[in-house]
Amino acid sequence: MQLPNNQITKQQLQLFNELHKSRTEDFKTFNKKSYRGVWSSIIDKYPESAHFIYELLNFRKLQLRVGKG
Repeated sequence: MQLPNNQITKQQLQLFNELHKSRTEDFKTFNKKSYRGVWSSIIDKYPESAHFIYELLNFRKLQLRVGKG
């Protein structure tokens, strides 16, 4: 997935692409027949506010992985 380069930095684009790839892999995993019901149980356990924190933590983990934190 590509975003307009004139609106974000190269580092932001790299982080976004890593996050997008990770979420795509998650989607493929949880869409498998053998994982039916798992996705729903995960969603039910985490309210909206917790999801925001989860995304922030994942973003920070990506920053540390590329050495920008």
